[in-house]
Amino acid sequence: SSTPPLCRPRRAGFAMLDQLKGRWLAVNDEEGEEGAGNMVIIEEGGSVRMPGNPDVMKVVASDEDKFCLKVGEGADAEEYVLQLEGEEPAEVLCLLSPEGKSLERWHRTADAEEYV
Repeated sequence: SSTPPLCRPRRAGFAMLDQLKGRWLAVNDEEGEEGAGNMVIIEEGGSVRMPGNPDVMKVVASDEDKFCLKVGEGADAEEYVLQLEGEEPAEVLCLLSPEGKSLERWHRTADAEEYV
């Protein structure tokens, strides 16, 4: 039996994607809170930019509180799970590997409101 795809795009997910729009600070779980966070900018429609990272990245809505982060394009694309936790304005997106291992936490930055 084939495993179901990690990311099942949902048509209803676009409103959910809009709530992710703005700036986030990515903190690597293995480096802990000490590691300097990387800026993550989620744009309308789900495009993701990380300054200094040339990869094409996009967030796709999947389940209620889960999103899918696609890194790369075409057959080489890698998929990760983004799980939304917490309440505004202290929301956290947890970046998980396909196996469910926590890789990073993306914390919403205080100035996100300006970009909505």
